[in-house]
Amino acid sequence: CRDYAARFPEHYRAGRSLLLTGNVGCGKTHLGSSIVRAVVADGASALITPAGDIVSIARGSMVPGSGYTDRDVVVHLGGLDLLVIDEVGCQKGSEYELGLLHNIIDRRYQAVLPTVLISNLSVEGLKAYIGDRALDRLRQNGGMAVGFTWSSMRAVA
Repeated sequence: CRDYAARFPEHYRAGRSLLLTGNVGCGKTHLGSSIVRAVVADGASALITPAGDIVSIARGSMVPGSGYTDRDVVVHLGGLDLLVIDEVGCQKGSEYELGLLHNIIDRRYQAVLPTVLISNLSVEGLKAYIGDRALDRLRQNGGMAVGFTWSSMRAVA
């Protein structure tokens, strides 16, 4: 993660994504936030957000007078230099939710922009959740997967 942040300009040019998967309490979100802080400090536009928040904001567009559409959400998130999507797989996995996540991943893929996905699911679990196509796009151009296999650090006193 430190190397990914330090070499972000290279990863950005390649559109190289990163998957952080594994047990709860291992520091995945902390590391994702640290990557965002580092690339923002260097002038990039970046955001870390839970997948559930993306879905909630997009669903909010369905309220009359909201002033935006779910497409606006996809366009905005699809245009950031780096998007870190946390808690992927914690949602119900409805057709709408999966379609929304796929549209964001696909838009970023088409623009050759890197995405970091954080999940408690294994890579195989992510494949089942977001689909082969989305996972394959995240792995293009040398996209990396880092598995966190140790126990939760939250319980340690």
